[in-house]
Amino acid sequence: DGEQLLHGGAKVTLTSDRDALCQSLKKHDSLSDLRHTRAAFVGPDCLAVSWGRGDGFVVVYRRVQPQRGVNNRRNKDERILEVGWNAAAVIAPTDAVANEGLNNMTPSPYASGDNEQQEIASLFESGPLRVTDLTPMIVKNDSTNDRAILAISRLGGFIE
Repeated sequence: DGEQLLHGGAKVTLTSDRDALCQSLKKHDSLSDLRHTRAAFVGPDCLAVSWGRGDGFVVVYRRVQPQRGVNNRRNKDERILEVGWNAAAVIAPTDAVANEGLNNMTPSPYASGDNEQQEIASLFESGPLRVTDLTPMIVKNDSTNDRAILAISRLGGFIE
């Protein structure tokens, strides 16, 4: 039936950006630390994930509905992993949060001149933008369309 069931029925699928995520880990990207990964279900077909990077970005994934009969397996034990979550959007720290982080950062004694790229790299590496928690909140409306809000808390004490 094309489903990958493991240990009691859990279906394992991939994200559409899996290859890029694996490449950044293989490069030993100094911003990435999977121990700091945070995730939250925003709805039945929506997942928000911060992959533990110091830049504080959150990826919003939309569930992909599997197509029945697509997998052509040679035998019943062969399992083919399919993409189950499509990267739909990226949430970056707001300018106000990034600017506040830059203002509160201790200047590097080795910095030469006014290099904005160096400052931003130092901000990402120092960690105040790192996501510490993702909390979805459902806002009830009088209509049938409820709204979901995602609160993002950051290591530097910011909540967006």
